[in-house]
Amino acid sequence: MTKWHVPQDRGLSWYERDGEAVVFNASSGRSHFLNAMTNEVLHYLEEEGPRDSDEIEAHIRSIVGEAEMPNLDQQVRGIVNGFLKQGLVDPWQG
Repeated sequence: MTKWHVPQDRGLSWYERDGEAVVFNASSGRSHFLNAMTNEVLHYLEEEGPRDSDEIEAHIRSIVGEAEMPNLDQQVRGIVNGFLKQGLVDPWQG
């Protein structure tokens, strides 16, 4: 399974409020609005290093609870794919 990470050269700058965030990606010059879940996923990848979708899902479930999000696996894949398209994460080559 592919692991994802936030490369250090992205130079992310964060402004957070009430769980949501605006993230500036210095390498692309673009800003991104993140809701609470996407904010948590990007922080997790940046702080904890390379993780696969199952690890990301387990992390989110540890916060919100098992029964709260029945389609979390699909949501996590969508979030990671969005991050990939926006240049915020890369596949881990380690």
